[in-house]
Amino acid sequence: LVSTLVTEDIDSLCSQPCENLLSLLLQLQSHPFISTVLPVLECWLTVQEIPVADRHVNWTKPLLQQVVAGLILRVAYPVDDTVDDEDEFRELRRMVTDVLISSYFLLRHEYLQYMRQLIMTPQQQWNAVEAALFGLNQVSKDVCERLKSRAPGESVRVDRETTAQELGNLVQHLMQTRQQWSNILVDKAIAKFLGSYAPAWSVISAPNDLLQLVSFLQSQNGASSSEETARAIRSIYVACGSKLVEVPQQL
Repeated sequence: LVSTLVTEDIDSLCSQPCENLLSLLLQLQSHPFISTVLPVLECWLTVQEIPVADRHVNWTKPLLQQVVAGLILRVAYPVDDTVDDEDEFRELRRMVTDVLISSYFLLRHEYLQYMRQLIMTPQQQWNAVEAALFGLNQVSKDVCERLKSRAPGESVRVDRETTAQELGNLVQHLMQTRQQWSNILVDKAIAKFLGSYAPAWSVISAPNDLLQLVSFLQSQNGASSSEETARAIRSIYVACGSKLVEVPQQL
């Protein structure tokens, strides 16, 4: 009911602080029943239709940072990898995707920074790593387009450079620490991440770095993640072929 009321009166509400209302919506977003969560997701999407200039600051970046953090926590697998209803869990992840994508367009490199920091937290649990990679994978197309864009403007340039740095740091971390999680779902998420961001690697990675990336994937090509790994390697060859041919003797 609260989400419905917010959606119907969104123009008026977005111009006001609404601290208590936003706190309630964030709590509902974390509710264990998906039927309670879905209307809140629709509410966040409706908010994104309002120009930022017409919103109170409480409805802009500070809110979306909390929304994204809460959703990543909400879509994480239980630590024991047991999901009561797998179909329902997949549906939740599908519905969350649109909110994550719309949030990325406002947060930009701060979105990637949050996911990287979550993954690189010392002694991080495997399910948090997998959930953060899920969050990154959902926005991969838009991030890659950002990196390949040549739109003018200082803020755009800074965002591109910071995005490239965040991705580069994360790749190095994943290749160095992959073994600490030893989880099939993390393996698949890493492979999907590396493949989904292949267009980005074609922009920001040197030929030898790409070769290391392919070698890393080949070394992780176990039976449990072979399909995702093969797809990632293929994506990198397609997107980065012109760079990889610079080191043909090592392929």
